[in-house]
Amino acid sequence: MTSETALKTDGGGREHCRRPPHPQHTSRNADSEPDPYEPAAEAIIEACGGDPREAVIALLGERDYLAGRVEALERSVSWGFVRAGAAR
Repeated sequence: MTSETALKTDGGGREHCRRPPHPQHTSRNADSEPDPYEPAAEAIIEACGGDPREAVIALLGERDYLAGRVEALERSVSWGFVRAGAAR
């Protein structure tokens, strides 16, 4: 995933999350526009009974499922077609 959240080490060996900027909001001022991910995050947490840990577990499961689908689709693609399409 190109928009995947990155883990960075803070120098003390601890990792913290750094979410990439939303493509439509790369130049936004933090005070002028709401975070476009906030409503989705709230909905996911609410769907998991209000437990953020359960929401993270659910999202990790969804990520693994989608990664498996991408791998299956990659295996089913005709590589001759992909090479010909890339040359255009």
